[in-house]
Amino acid sequence: MADPGPPDAAAAATAARLVQVFRDFARCAAGPFDVTDVLRELASAAARLLDVDGVGVAHRAGERMRLVHASTGAARAAELVQDSLQDGPCRDARRSAALVVEEDLGSHLQRWPEFTVHAAAQGLHAVASVPLVARGEVWGVLDLFRALPGPFDAQDLETAQVLAEVACGYVLAAHDRDQARRAQQRAAHAATHDPLTGLPNRALLVDRLAHAVATAQRRGAPLAVLFMDLDGFKQVNDTHGHHVGDLLLVEVAHRLGAAVRVEDTVARLGGDEFVVVCEDLPAGTTGGVSAGSLGAVLARIRAVMTRPARLAGVEVRVGVSIGVAVTSPSRATSPGEHVDEVLRTADQAMYRAKRRAKERAGDRAGERAQDRAERPGEEVDVVIDLPVTGARRTP
Repeated sequence: MADPGPPDAAAAATAARLVQVFRDFARCAAGPFDVTDVLRELASAAARLLDVDGVGVAHRAGERMRLVHASTGAARAAELVQDSLQDGPCRDARRSAALVVEEDLGSHLQRWPEFTVHAAAQGLHAVASVPLVARGEVWGVLDLFRALPGPFDAQDLETAQVLAEVACGYVLAAHDRDQARRAQQRAAHAATHDPLTGLPNRALLVDRLAHAVATAQRRGAPLAVLFMDLDGFKQVNDTHGHHVGDLLLVEVAHRLGAAVRVEDTVARLGGDEFVVVCEDLPAGTTGGVSAGSLGAVLARIRAVMTRPARLAGVEVRVGVSIGVAVTSPSRATSPGEHVDEVLRTADQAMYRAKRRAKERAGDRAGERAQDRAERPGEEVDVVIDLPVTGARRTP
């Protein structure tokens, strides 16, 4: 570093440079900054202000330190060695939460053998590591490298610690902001998703269905809503306990998600009731939805639901009753009114399907239990074009 002149002039120059660094930090923090932005600014400031030949800065990532930025190729190489070995002055500064200085790496080879060899190969023979400490934790480490062995200037080390303290304040601000944002996201997710299965809950289902109805109205496309209730779920709970029942509900959610298309919505209303919203199904030749496309969706759901599930060491089997409302939303009065109507109609259709299943179960009372168990979830009730005709058929 060039001689800045008399001591008073040198102090004034240093103070001016520090003021500029603080302005740079403030400018960085005024935008949508993150922790890495702050640490890069710290490394750049240290390289400009201090009598060193290289600067590196690492951020804590769990139990490890990860390189964020280095001012030179040699410093980057030395930092990457520390990153790989998780050994060196950076690690020691992190563990001790105190300044670590080695004025002559070659004279103390045993301290960090592999790091010292690699640093020397890069022409670096002295190092000082300054931890970023706040709230009793180390958030990062600033490494200062010199090509020649010898003591670091005391003023430089003090300046480095001041820079680290300032940067750490901004790191904490970024951390707290990100934590608050994640908390808000978790709260928003909890308000719209079922905590057990992770599926959309009733609130999100109604919102998505309203959007689906509005979209279908604009396009004049049919829309299908499948309302499902598990047959035999209470028996699973009573026989094997609520833990197995909960595992079954999670398994059902996974199976339904795999059975429908990516663009379809699968939701859990509560208990053992699930809803699937199918948009953009192909239209039939006489209007409404294509019987083949709807039949394919129902067949896939039946296929995944009739397979037994092994949960917590026990095998369970349930059936499913499905009520389907197929509608032409372009004929509805409003999306909001139509959402309530289509859900109510699909729910009623599901109960008709369940009632017929019980009636048929009574008719089969004389069959072997094994024969009855091989036909779970056979009942589906479909309401076609409900806003106009209310016509009903059971496939």
